[in-house]
Amino acid sequence: MYYKAMNNPTSLWEHSDTLIKKYHRRVLFSFMKNGYEIITGFKVAREEVLAALNHFESSGKYLVEIEGKIQKDLKEARSTLLDVQRLYR
Repeated sequence: MYYKAMNNPTSLWEHSDTLIKKYHRRVLFSFMKNGYEIITGFKVAREEVLAALNHFESSGKYLVEIEGKIQKDLKEARSTLLDVQRLYR
């Protein structure tokens, strides 16, 4: 029985297919880990900018617009991080 499995041409291909799948999975998770770290850093940077903007006394039109864009970026970053955490623990 073992001898027949060795002579079967698809058994070698199936073994290499699983190795290829494992390699692809490892590369995918490496990319996802890198992206997760980038999004986390982006979120922290936006939070620091938002905290710095709160120290300005004047509430000019441009500061309000900038603060709104930062809030939007933070919301998108948080939702992306939550999606990644939910889908890939």
